[in-house]
Amino acid sequence: MVALLEIQGGESLEAHVRNELGQLGRRLNGSSVRKAVLYVSSLHRFDLRMPLALLQRLLPGCDIKLDIIPLTEGLLLLTESEGAIRTRHALIAETLWRVETHQKAIYERLVDAASAEDQRLVGHLIKNLNRVGPEYYLGLVEKAANAFPVNLILLNNYAIALRDRGQTAKARSVFAKACGQDPSNVPTLNAWAILERDAGNAGS
Repeated sequence: MVALLEIQGGESLEAHVRNELGQLGRRLNGSSVRKAVLYVSSLHRFDLRMPLALLQRLLPGCDIKLDIIPLTEGLLLLTESEGAIRTRHALIAETLWRVETHQKAIYERLVDAASAEDQRLVGHLIKNLNRVGPEYYLGLVEKAANAFPVNLILLNNYAIALRDRGQTAKARSVFAKACGQDPSNVPTLNAWAILERDAGNAGS
């Protein structure tokens, strides 16, 4: 796709996608359609699908199937059998996201709107964000861990983020909370052991 665009008009994929989204925004006057594309892109850049019900909560008052998806002109695709939405291609999602200036706010809204049935999705999102390391990661993983306080993936990622930033006492407290959920959870025990080793408590 990238090569085809460059051969046809000397246009990069990023320029093409930005232009496509810009046309949507101008034609629809910055409406919920553009927001929907960005919400879906925030997940699909990690190959995660946006649950239809979650997007509906993020955009109340809209009928996603009737008011949103048809107006994206193929930029968003709904898989009826999964009840989930993705962009046309994960590369498009990543390109859209790279030029978005309100990334933190979008992820915060997504976590706020997530229900108990979305916590696995949020856990996968947090793990992927840790890999790419945005500056807002610590605040976001804290928000997610507080929203789903019994989710081990989120608790572990929060504790590790604190540990890696030198907040030893707070990290130890979160590890203890995670062990309270599952005392034999190997990822929790291993990550906690690293903290204690680095703190000089390997023999305790």
